Order: sequence, then C-alpha cells, then structure tokens
Amino acid sequence: MPPRLADVLIAAYTPRLWPPRVEEALGTVAGVVVTLDWVRAEFGHARMRGRTRAPHAAEWLEELLERGETAIVTEAREEALGLYGKAMRAYRAVRGDGPCLVEHGP
Repeated sequence: MPPRLADVLIAAYTPRLWPPRVEEALGTVAGVVVTLDWVRAEFGHARMRGRTRAPHAAEWLEELLERGETAIVTEAREEALGLYGKAMRAYRAVRGDGPCLVEHGP
C-alpha cells in the first residue's frame, strides 16, 4: 500500500476530538482535511494576515464554518473524500477477502 494512502487512513482513524461544526461537516475525513498541504498553507496565511488566532487548522475551520464561509471546507472535504476512497480501495486490495487474522481479546 502506498505510504501516502496509508497516511490517509491513519489520519482518518486516529481518535481525536474535533470542534463540533468540523465533526458535523467532515466526519471521518476531518483528520484527512487538516493534513492536506493546501489547507495547512491557507491556515498559515490566515494566521499571518491576522484573520485567525486559532492555534490549529481544525479550530480555524470551525471559525470559517461559524461565519458561514464554507468554500474551503467544502473543497477540502471533496478532496479528502477522494483520497479516502483511494486509500480504502488500496487497503482492500492489500488485505484481501480472507478472514481477519487479528486476535480479539482473551
């Protein structure tokens, strides 16, 4: 599985608490969105221009959603969903259709 696609699944499934609007708007792909290079760049530009004081990209996205500025969130969501879909297809290709080999508890 290509490392970039593995990183997408790690970002999607690493447990985190997201700001409420971010969770609602992005769901499973919230972690993917905040790792997109262009989203991080836009967040950095917003901080440099004094348009946000948010400490992290997720909080900045929450601010955008609160203000009704959804364009960045929508575009990032679409890109993240595409990457997530590719990553899941790659995972299924590697995993195959056999039974899970991971032991479940005692």
